[in-house]
Amino acid sequence: ERVLELRGSIDEGATSGPRMLVSGPFFTAPGGHPAVTMFESDPWFLEHAHRFPADEPAARLMVRDLAEEGVDVIKCILTDCPWRTPCERLDVAILEAIVEEAHALDLPVAVHTDTSQDVRDAVGAGADSIEHIVTAGDLDEDLPDLLAAAGTAVVPTLGVVQGYSPSTEEELIARVARLREAGVTIGAGSDARPYGATWGATLHHELGYLVSAGFQPLEAIGAATATNAAILGIEDESGTLERGLMADLIAVARNPLVDTDAVADVRLVIRRGVVVREGEE
Repeated sequence: ERVLELRGSIDEGATSGPRMLVSGPFFTAPGGHPAVTMFESDPWFLEHAHRFPADEPAARLMVRDLAEEGVDVIKCILTDCPWRTPCERLDVAILEAIVEEAHALDLPVAVHTDTSQDVRDAVGAGADSIEHIVTAGDLDEDLPDLLAAAGTAVVPTLGVVQGYSPSTEEELIARVARLREAGVTIGAGSDARPYGATWGATLHHELGYLVSAGFQPLEAIGAATATNAAILGIEDESGTLERGLMADLIAVARNPLVDTDAVADVRLVIRRGVVVREGEE
């Protein structure tokens, strides 16, 4: 609710901030992540940030309610938390109902996963994107081709998953490389602000991880811009430099095609064609 209010305040010009596309509350099992893993002692968060559908009709109604509230994307959690305290997993039939209802309302669906089976079930349900690469166990041999054939995008968030995955950083990067080689659409995401990092810093670091996985710098930047826009279904509005699209732009001090770390040195921010921040030259 609060993030929807913030988005509205920014869009109306009452608050200065970035253009926001938001999911609002996310769907998970009643005893699922992150309700019982991170926020079990936060009654406000449990009430306002989660949706706990008991069955398929309830899930469909909740999706319609969120659509009426104006969310841009539906977020679901599909995991039994193999990396932490055991928790309940969202029923796959409920996930399928959520995806079907969301797609009928032209809303994309992003699904948090941890295991290869989570990914397999999310793809089978019709998810538009997978949030986090496989963090528990290895990436099943057939999954890259399965994802590519289904057109399901993956947002690996390597900057955060290495903080809790039993896999090494090298193993996680290798999984992303396998997905890229198979032709899977890969977006760039940060999972917000984990482990004390500043807002945005994890996304800057993510571009470096993608380069380590075999991306060229321009390709990594494209994952954060054009690809992310396509995943969210707004490629006709934003994500590339084209006449008629929104001018949501940044300028940086150095050439990011040589070193993607340059994207962290922002000197100019333009939102919808209006300069909102100018830095030192």
